[in-house]
Amino acid sequence: MEKEEIWRFVRDHYAGKLSTEKRQQLLAYLELLSAEELEALYPLSEWEELQRSLVPDSSIAEAAYQQHKLLRKAEKKGRQGPFFYSTRFWVRAACIIGIVSLGGYLIIRVTGIKGPKGNSQQVTQLYKTVVVPEGRQVAVSLPDGSQMMVGGGSRLRVPEAFTGQQREIFLEGGQAFFKVARDIKRPFIIHTTKLDIQVLGTSFSIRDYPDEAKGSVIVRTGKVAVSPSLKKDSAVYLLPGEQVELNKAEGQLLQSVADTLTAFGWMNRQYIFRSRTFKEITQVLSHDYGVRFVISSEELAKRKISASFRQQTIEEIVAQLSVISALDYTIEAKTITIR
Repeated sequence: MEKEEIWRFVRDHYAGKLSTEKRQQLLAYLELLSAEELEALYPLSEWEELQRSLVPDSSIAEAAYQQHKLLRKAEKKGRQGPFFYSTRFWVRAACIIGIVSLGGYLIIRVTGIKGPKGNSQQVTQLYKTVVVPEGRQVAVSLPDGSQMMVGGGSRLRVPEAFTGQQREIFLEGGQAFFKVARDIKRPFIIHTTKLDIQVLGTSFSIRDYPDEAKGSVIVRTGKVAVSPSLKKDSAVYLLPGEQVELNKAEGQLLQSVADTLTAFGWMNRQYIFRSRTFKEITQVLSHDYGVRFVISSEELAKRKISASFRQQTIEEIVAQLSVISALDYTIEAKTITIR
């Protein structure tokens, strides 16, 4: 298969015209690539300019990983060390194949947490950076059997394997629902930019987007301990049906009874907004539908309304909001202006 044909397949995929048969042909070809052929197809210089790489779906990821293992055995130590070289190869392979399989819509980068001396060989933990584009959701399985449903516009770092006495992941921004496998000997800890959440085995939802003034944790089952990142000795303990909100500006936690009808609806595109401002509503919708809202005035942004939507398109939702509040709006591509 020639390089031109490979990229033609890629373009066909973008256009939604790539057949299952051709996808399998491309997959089979990529599995046979050597490091040199990979370099010719997708130069390292181009890859190094990317900050993120598209992740393949599970079947392609496994094929890329198996090819990586074979090459790692066959290749002699590279000029920058075997760990750096093999990891670099795997991510570059994923970058190419991921473009073909955008259905997985994950983004990944493999990083090593180095030892205290900063030696690149002293890797103690490998993490995958997972980024979900705006408007998408993705289910993620963790090494211990825990499950996550991750919302649009979210970014996490998850380990390749849980090693040590704690199971730690990092939600660097966004929203996720967790169903944590119980392990009383190894607490499960999620770090956000402002919060630390610790559990043994439970299910709960976290929302902490950088562009929002508040972060929140809502518990469905089990017991959850939540503390501000800089005040680890002031934990709040939540039981099922309870929530805590963090005022990011003040660093204060407010515990209350959760509205469970609305707390977890985002996973099924079901929303119930009760006396919420337009700004709050559009922040939720922008991440879940992958659109950008422009609100014409601060007064309108602060106006409160109540509304519910169930598995509707963003066009239907905006039209309903317009009727409820007697508003005008325009939609251009992925920008929605409300006035």
